[in-house]
Amino acid sequence: MIVRFSRHGSGGGAGPVGYLLGRHGEREEASVVRGDPDEVRDLIDSLDFSKRYLSGVLSFTEPDLPAEVKGKLIDSFESTLLPGLDSDQYASLWVEHHDKGRLELHFVIPTVELTSGRRLQPYYAPADERRVNAWKTVVNAQLGLSDPDDPRRQSMLTPARDLPRNTKEAAELITAGLLALADQGQVTNREDVVSALRAGGFEVVRETKRSISIANPEGGRNIRLKGALYERGVGLGEELRDAIEAAGREYDEGARERVSAARAEHRRGIEIKRAEHQRRHGRAAIERGDARGRDPAGDRGRAADGVARAGDVHARDAGGRVSDAAGVSRGEHVVARASAGRDRAESGGDRDAGARGREGGSADVSGRTAEVVRGGG
Repeated sequence: MIVRFSRHGSGGGAGPVGYLLGRHGEREEASVVRGDPDEVRDLIDSLDFSKRYLSGVLSFTEPDLPAEVKGKLIDSFESTLLPGLDSDQYASLWVEHHDKGRLELHFVIPTVELTSGRRLQPYYAPADERRVNAWKTVVNAQLGLSDPDDPRRQSMLTPARDLPRNTKEAAELITAGLLALADQGQVTNREDVVSALRAGGFEVVRETKRSISIANPEGGRNIRLKGALYERGVGLGEELRDAIEAAGREYDEGARERVSAARAEHRRGIEIKRAEHQRRHGRAAIERGDARGRDPAGDRGRAADGVARAGDVHARDAGGRVSDAAGVSRGEHVVARASAGRDRAESGGDRDAGARGREGGSADVSGRTAEVVRGGG
């Protein structure tokens, strides 16, 4: 499994919802797993923040997973993005796609805290990327999902901007990517290795007979790359498969240490994010009206803006939608998500998933769902 976040987020709600389900809900091999598409679309339309929504995807090589596993993965991921918030403080839409012959769980989260109308920032890469990556590492290991970081599964060179900060992990990812390129015939000698590194955004600062050093994208000491792949005068023919397998064995040997470190990173990140959310969006802080903190991505002074304040959240009707009794039009208030509507969406999505009869091709993970990492680490 990999986690990807979209760069989009400034437009109206019809864009992301239409992409997930089709403009008129006609997209094939797509079904709602959780959330109300209409409410999420209207909620996004009602916002005037520069970033109205966060969207992305959990992408799997597995053709499908049991409904119970998908539900627990969604719970766990939302707890990782939004620790310290209750389920009635944010809205989300989850849609599964199968048109590529494998499972994709797409999500859209409007960037507003529902009880106050303040701006919500579920994900800001400089602050949150390490926590989300740690979650991915732990979940992949616990559920036995395909690991995109395994050298035997690499298909391209990881760009400099996407490298982990740990230099050992960074070197392993670079080597795995170069081996994959060599396996595809795109890298056949050391000159090709240097060219591929530069094309990937790396600065080659030193070459010796047995190694190549690149500038660390995060600053600090250079990253030294060594091994047969980087030795001068060595071809990449017969030795290639052995090199890939050796890298894979080395990766397997470090699995326990890697997962343990990811757990610790996840716990640390959760504590930091939870404290931030409690300061800005905790119930007591909202009641006092003093959760004004700084927005790291820029929207300063707008966190309290939105189409509604706490007093504009109107009474809900029996169907779970916000009433317009106060005379505020549908596009001018925060569409609060009612538990009844959410439950209907969840149960409907589960029935759809079951009816499609894809469980036979699912990964054998149903017995391990209880081990999915929770938001608290």
